[in-house]
Amino acid sequence: MAQNKLYVILSVVIFITGCAGNPNYEKAIANPKIDSNPIRIVLLKKTAMGIFNNDSNFVINCLSKKFNSGNNIVVIDEIMFRNDMFPFFEADEATKNIEPSITILNDERFIKRIKQADVDYLIWLSEKTDYSDKVGAMSCSLGLYGGGCFGYTAQEDETRVEAEVWSVSKKLVFNRDSVTTKGKSQLLAFVIPIPIPSDSQSKSCELLHTSILKTLLIN
Repeated sequence: MAQNKLYVILSVVIFITGCAGNPNYEKAIANPKIDSNPIRIVLLKKTAMGIFNNDSNFVINCLSKKFNSGNNIVVIDEIMFRNDMFPFFEADEATKNIEPSITILNDERFIKRIKQADVDYLIWLSEKTDYSDKVGAMSCSLGLYGGGCFGYTAQEDETRVEAEVWSVSKKLVFNRDSVTTKGKSQLLAFVIPIPIPSDSQSKSCELLHTSILKTLLIN
């Protein structure tokens, strides 16, 4: 009898341990939407004049690749979406503002259009990278017997990205998130220049992707 009880206890322990150590099991429990219909999102560039870089698309391109690589999420092209939503995202000539407020989700005409596009979430993104002064020195020369570059320069930078997640069906702002990361770009030269790029943008993209993914899968 004691031996049978021991077998039962060991079986339960093995089962629990196997579940705890199985990432697929944890993923299924933590992300109940993973096996449902794809989550369809649009990544929209939000430009605040004088605050964020108006010509930078790094965060959108980076997040698009990450979301499209799995997680049962479909990223709809921003330009195609804006064209389909015309004229709701046209710039105002006075303020150059093309970002509507959350109240647009109460507009019946807009909702009808966005349902036709089959969009679940709008994700507004802003990005800015500030650079410090360069330090170090480098010189390059070319002579009769050859040439090259010698020296070292470095430049620190700080990237700030923000995201605002709108739920189309619930007409709510699910999450506002801000991430700030720092990095340093370097250039080493001993005859041949060797650039070492900063990773502040890639780090901010990684952190923001994790935060947004969590928001999408638990709501």
